[in-house]
Amino acid sequence: MANLPDPMLHHEHAKLACMLPDWDARRGRVFVRYHGQDMHLELATGKSALLSGHFECELVVDGQSLVPGSDWELTCEYSDEDVHYLEFEQAYELGFSVQRQIALLREDRCCMFADAVIQQDYLGEPDNANRQIEYFARLPVCDDVRCEPDDDVNEVFLHHDSPQALLLPLQADEWRTSRSAQKLTVTNQGNLLLSDSASGQLYSPLWIDLAKKRFQSRRTWRQLAVGENLNTLPRSAAASFRIQCGTSQWILYRSLHEGGPRSFFGKQMITDFFAARFQAHDQSWEQLIVVEGNEEST
Repeated sequence: MANLPDPMLHHEHAKLACMLPDWDARRGRVFVRYHGQDMHLELATGKSALLSGHFECELVVDGQSLVPGSDWELTCEYSDEDVHYLEFEQAYELGFSVQRQIALLREDRCCMFADAVIQQDYLGEPDNANRQIEYFARLPVCDDVRCEPDDDVNEVFLHHDSPQALLLPLQADEWRTSRSAQKLTVTNQGNLLLSDSASGQLYSPLWIDLAKKRFQSRRTWRQLAVGENLNTLPRSAAASFRIQCGTSQWILYRSLHEGGPRSFFGKQMITDFFAARFQAHDQSWEQLIVVEGNEEST
């Protein structure tokens, strides 16, 4: 049997990355090209490309549209048998930056795209906490792919002959009748628009399930409370989520500034980013990735 290379390929000089769960093309793949101030993204499963084109981000702060002040820069790269993970950063005007995460959970056949809008002096200047941020991310849908939003819940299927991907905006409430700052909508051109708004800072994640066998399963997701020193933190400081699809469950956590230890869903740690599988039958955790910080047992 031939020894195949690792299915995470990254050429830093070409600024090109390819992330595959394994060398079976039917299981999905993500391509990223981050040249200059533009980022090109492609998401495919089987022979079908679902998303392909410019992964565009727009920031408006206190009514002022901001422009990027730097190229995309790779800040973190990690790969093992569980996950491929890339993190990028791009500076904007007024001391803002966008930190973009792209993660592929290999065995689970899920991926996550998430942007964090960060202020450099968020804690140093009290007025910064009151700045109003409007965030827009445009995801380019392939011409032969159809977006089908659900009428009742905030989820969107991508169809190519049959459903190929399920998209969940984690910062949004599950039901469309609820008021949510984060929204995932289909534009008149058939592309996807992820929008969000918050004061000070924000974190806007999009979860994508590529496992067709789970599409008929009951599913739900929730934003989890994050505590520090017996106080509940606002979303401008940290965010945590639980995603459930059938018997599969995952927990995510993202810090937006230093602090801690933080607690969520019975876990306590000091870290920037954490993802795990959660086994409900025995309430156990299977850690997938920790970025920075030191985990503390409880």
